[in-house]
Amino acid sequence: MSNSSNTLIISNQTITNATFDLLIHSIKNATFRNCTIWRGVINIKIHSLTRHIEFIAVDFNKSYSFDIFDCPNLQYIKFENCKTNGLTNLSKMFHNCSNLQTVELINFDTSYVSSMAYMCYGCSSLKQLDL
Repeated sequence: MSNSSNTLIISNQTITNATFDLLIHSIKNATFRNCTIWRGVINIKIHSLTRHIEFIAVDFNKSYSFDIFDCPNLQYIKFENCKTNGLTNLSKMFHNCSNLQTVELINFDTSYVSSMAYMCYGCSSLKQLDL
């Protein structure tokens, strides 16, 4: 894990808590790279300063739900080459992220997802989402 110039990078870690909270007050950018996130529901609670977050080659196969919600200043999120076979519930994934403008989904498989209810509710700045 490294932290410099308002950027948090978490690499090659296994995050095993049922709820992972990213509440670091000075972080504006966060990257999770080659991590495994597991044990049920993953709630990412991002501090209001965070504007940019990336998940690159992250294994979500041991999780069944993933939420990033109530992040009023989040503008950009990227999922690239993530393992998503275990994700079945993306309800409220970006709920109330009112300034979210860009969601990049690169090799993000949603074929196992059974619910996307209210996925982008309150995302008034998001113009397009290709699932």
